[in-house]
Amino acid sequence: MRKPEVVEGFIQEVFLDLWQRRAEVEIAVSIKAYLYAALRYKVMHYRKRMSIREAFLHVETVDQFSCNVEERLYFKELKRALKSALSLMPARQRQVYELRHEAGLSYKQIGEKLSISVSTVEKHLHTATCSIRESLRIGGKNYE
Repeated sequence: MRKPEVVEGFIQEVFLDLWQRRAEVEIAVSIKAYLYAALRYKVMHYRKRMSIREAFLHVETVDQFSCNVEERLYFKELKRALKSALSLMPARQRQVYELRHEAGLSYKQIGEKLSISVSTVEKHLHTATCSIRESLRIGGKNYE
């Protein structure tokens, strides 16, 4: 990863996840190995999300005739479902989500822009992501 703020965000997420699940987590290896593996999975998940996002953005910018009809319909439906899920969120939560995923700001930058703490940004993003996933599941399709 070439962006230190992204890596810092991952590290914060790993520690936040560990703290939130501290009662149920049983570490069978060293804490160093556990943290390394958790961070590796965060990075892999991020790369997967970014490749999906790039494909989504690519479909939006590509000429209509260069994609097959099924792909265009799928991404159009996905975009509509995401927009619908975002419209159901509280305004501040939606704003944090959009700053992170559309503007590409770091947690720290979002916090500074909205005058909220990084942990509040994390909570808003976590809640937003969970509600989007739930909304997409309820819609009858698994988009992940």
